[in-house]
Amino acid sequence: MSDTNTDITIKFKAAMTLADADKLHQEVLKSLEGNPKKVILDFAENEEIDFSTMQILVAYITQLKSRNIKVSWDNPSIALFERSVELGMDDALGI
Repeated sequence: MSDTNTDITIKFKAAMTLADADKLHQEVLKSLEGNPKKVILDFAENEEIDFSTMQILVAYITQLKSRNIKVSWDNPSIALFERSVELGMDDALGI
């Protein structure tokens, strides 16, 4: 993702578990290589999200905010809301 000033969409699968953490981590790192104006987090299909995914997501949101990159939530799932509140990460995510 070396293009600059583009919008980037990251899609979250129905189940995001530890098995998906490395791939997600690589995807978010790659998205930061460019200079996107906005990152869209697409949770339309998500039904399950675990702690490892939440950790990556919080670190990613922190990086985006520090670079003044806008974050847009596309259909944040009930699973995301419930897990973020359960783990006390809802404020850090800004949802």
